[in-house]
Amino acid sequence: MKRAKASLFKKIVFPILLVMLFQAVLLYGTTLLGGAVTQLEANAYDIFSEKVQGRKNDLQSEMLQRWSKIAEMLTGLQEDTEAMLAEQGGTLQELMSDPDLSRQLLDEYTDELIYTLRKNSVTGVFVVLNAPLGEKYPGIYLRDTDPESNPSGYSDLQALYAPPAITQKLNVALEASWKSAFVFEGGEDDASNRFFFRPLRAAQQHPEMEAEDLAYWSPPFYLGNNRDYAGNQVIAYSVPLVGADGTVYGVAGIDISSDYLMEKLPGKELNSENKAGYLLGVTTDETVDQMTYRNLLANGAALRGMIGSGKELVVTAAGQSGFYHAASADAPDAGEVVACVREMRLYSSNTPFEGERWAVMGVVQKSDLLAFSSSFRMLLFAALLLSSVVGVIGIVFVARQATKRIGSLAVNLRSAD
Repeated sequence: MKRAKASLFKKIVFPILLVMLFQAVLLYGTTLLGGAVTQLEANAYDIFSEKVQGRKNDLQSEMLQRWSKIAEMLTGLQEDTEAMLAEQGGTLQELMSDPDLSRQLLDEYTDELIYTLRKNSVTGVFVVLNAPLGEKYPGIYLRDTDPESNPSGYSDLQALYAPPAITQKLNVALEASWKSAFVFEGGEDDASNRFFFRPLRAAQQHPEMEAEDLAYWSPPFYLGNNRDYAGNQVIAYSVPLVGADGTVYGVAGIDISSDYLMEKLPGKELNSENKAGYLLGVTTDETVDQMTYRNLLANGAALRGMIGSGKELVVTAAGQSGFYHAASADAPDAGEVVACVREMRLYSSNTPFEGERWAVMGVVQKSDLLAFSSSFRMLLFAALLLSSVVGVIGIVFVARQATKRIGSLAVNLRSAD
């Protein structure tokens, strides 16, 4: 009798279990193969890409439409120069060769510089004359560490470079490393000197071009290689000063501190758990399949584990459009890192520096980017497994009760016979 009940139990339970197992596998396979997880992953890439694209557009607009709008300042400096030439007579070269007159010219420039510093909401403004006295170049470099606020007077300004007479006249504070003139140690190719020499040499080599077409965006650098300078690096936008006779007599421009700049790229918006961040970098590589970005500025604590010291990042094209596999020699154990790269167009075509391409990059571990789709896959599997276990227990219980009653009925029937 027990053997008959066991046989009946198996005949009831096994087919139902097979149907349940088939349904579970079918549902799980249909969900995965039907593209639900693939679509979730595509959505994750799209949302990440849209955020990076938006920040890239905002930053490019700030750089081109506000910070670098210094045409009014350049015109004012040119007018001040022409006015002094008319007053003093002689040529521009003679004016530059006279230390007293060049200092007087710098004094005339101060109003234009400070007005631009306020109007453009930048962290620094400068003018450097191409009139070296030995190794010293006369000039002015003023800083405003909080460009969003504009108190009356000059209480928020600091002088990094300026003749003593000008700092006393303006009554501005002196930065700890203040100098009366620029000294470009390290030569023209040193990162901290390019903001001056690159546009200066470009103007000398391309006298037929407009000064604005010779403007240069300097990648992040420490001014004068001074790492204590306001605590962070700066990028600079500089334009050569060219006289009516074609003499290239200096460079003028603005700077943006790295701290202020990276406020425009909040890494937390990329990942609520701060596992992603933004990078700003520059490349000169012509191929788009693999590029090395240098002079990196990073925003996001998680980036330290992904890019190490952040000197350079090598990106290799991945399957998703605009996404690259990212690797840094300083972080060999970073795992699979992906970067969404969006290049900015800062230079016009056929200009000396168009080969330097700036990019905003959103960087994240691939596992963190696809965390939601992975969680969905695991939750789906867990839900199906749990429901199957509960179903099996229920089927076994019901089948046992049914076979027990059938067995009792069979016993009763035999007794009646």
